[in-house]
Amino acid sequence: MSDAESFPPYTFADTTGKRWSLKLTFGKKNKIKREVGIDISAVVSDGMKPLLALANDPDKLGQAVFLLVEDQLANKQMTVDEFLEPFDGATARAAQLALVEAVADFFQNPRLADAFREMQRIEGEIGAKAVQMIAASIDVEQEAKKLIEPDSKPEES
Repeated sequence: MSDAESFPPYTFADTTGKRWSLKLTFGKKNKIKREVGIDISAVVSDGMKPLLALANDPDKLGQAVFLLVEDQLANKQMTVDEFLEPFDGATARAAQLALVEAVADFFQNPRLADAFREMQRIEGEIGAKAVQMIAASIDVEQEAKKLIEPDSKPEES
């Protein structure tokens, strides 16, 4: 077994249960740069910027993942939209993490994946804290009264 074969492909499942394996190669990296406009190689010089660009643009993330799995498609004529149809938010997140792992494997830099996971964890904590702050500022009793009581009462004759 060659060194290239010893590295596991990074996988995720879509909502149909179909498992997809991501493995970044020079050819696929170049295709992503040409067709998606994101230079994955920039992780070496720009840190997380290319991965964040994909994370912040679901369309580009979907295109990049599609390009990485093209050879696994049963229907070689499948479009990006058809491929992405069974993706929901959880699937997109799993695909994103698999992509980060594949990039870290390609550049032989496991710290890259660890750093991205930590950024995702912090982002999640910030989001959760924002929800708590918003929820704390809502007066549930007052909002319930607004829903139950009509804005104006009919005039008596």
